[in-house]
Amino acid sequence: MIFAISVTLMLYVNRIYGMASVNDEDVMTFVKEEDAVDSLLRAQMLEIINGFDYYKGLYGSGKEKRSI
Repeated sequence: MIFAISVTLMLYVNRIYGMASVNDEDVMTFVKEEDAVDSLLRAQMLEIINGFDYYKGLYGSGKEKRSI
């Protein structure tokens, strides 16, 4: 979970930085508005969780019992 939170915060900072390089007025909305920050972080967290679920389904969780 710590990894997911770290990645989410890193993605948030990268998106804000990318937006700031184009138009810093739009970025202030995402920095000052708590609802916008919550929405953006929630979307990124869901994206990471869905990615984990996809790879877990694809490769397994590592706890599967092997049949002999």
